[in-house]
Amino acid sequence: MDASPSDLPADGTSTSTVTVTVLDSDGDPVVGDTIAFSARLDDSTNGACGTLGGQRLTLGETLPVTNAAGQATATYTAGTSSAECYVEATDLTQGNTNEAIIYQGADTSDAPSVTQTLPASLAAGGAMSTFTATATNPSSTDIADARFDLYITGDSNGSAGVDASQLQLSYKDDATGGDFVNVPLTGSTANGGVIDGSIIPDTAESLGAGATRTATFELSLAAGAPDTATTGAPLQIETDLDNFNSADASQANLDRAGPAAVPVVQAPGDTVTFSGKFSDPDRRHPDQVHLHRRRHRQRRQNRLVHRKLHLHRFELSQRNRHGRSDLLRQRQHLRAEPHRLGHHRTHQNAERRDRNGHHHLD
Repeated sequence: MDASPSDLPADGTSTSTVTVTVLDSDGDPVVGDTIAFSARLDDSTNGACGTLGGQRLTLGETLPVTNAAGQATATYTAGTSSAECYVEATDLTQGNTNEAIIYQGADTSDAPSVTQTLPASLAAGGAMSTFTATATNPSSTDIADARFDLYITGDSNGSAGVDASQLQLSYKDDATGGDFVNVPLTGSTANGGVIDGSIIPDTAESLGAGATRTATFELSLAAGAPDTATTGAPLQIETDLDNFNSADASQANLDRAGPAAVPVVQAPGDTVTFSGKFSDPDRRHPDQVHLHRRRHRQRRQNRLVHRKLHLHRFELSQRNRHGRSDLLRQRQHLRAEPHRLGHHRTHQNAERRDRNGHHHLD
């Protein structure tokens, strides 16, 4: 439940819209519950509250009932004096009561406030997104058991939505010692539903007079969760600052931030950076190509060397063969030389006999 705005001038005409949302245990909206609104003055302040619709002031007056979104509204009109006014909403069907505070006139300077800084988007299957909520109490009075309540809505008219089981939410602040603490979530955004989660208050979470308290949240969405393109609407995140009453588990809304849109996208796939070259079965690796070329050059040089060596050996063999032939001819010549010498001498002797008068028979 909340009032928007939660602070009004005491002019007798300014208005605030008070909205109560009724959900079942699964976080789905409850349709048709009858809601009765009422306003009362905070006992610690003076002045008078303004007027409020949705009250059973006369017999037979019709009270608002929750619509398809589980919501019922009433309009508060400011009074003419400074005051802090509680607006209560009672579900007459179930018997539950909740309330919000409206600061009127000069008391607006004492009104606590809450602000939130949300991520630009939320990636399904992506990393944690971080955002903050800051509450401020400008008054001179401590606010006991002050806590943050988060409400996440989305698709308002379709069956596709984000379920609480697909979200993980945790927070840290001074009270947790800087450690993140899980925040239980319930509900679904499908069919106009709401996912809600509360930071359970303790004494350290009271908001002191003049104090400011900041909580840091981490929110992640599981892979496969529907994105904005599927649901047709972004998630809406609202952070409320509530005053919790541990006696009856009721709470009074002090202020709210949002709802504000956070689109859901799908996380991109993994990117692998490769500095080399992809393998090609028809091509050798560059190193293999260089090695092959070196080996080819070496084999070619070896063949050239072998050819030169073979040619050199051939030339030597030719020289040796020609040398042996010359030697053989010389030897043959030497062998034939005595025969030629003997024949020459025989012929000389015959001529000498002829000259000396020796006759020979014909």
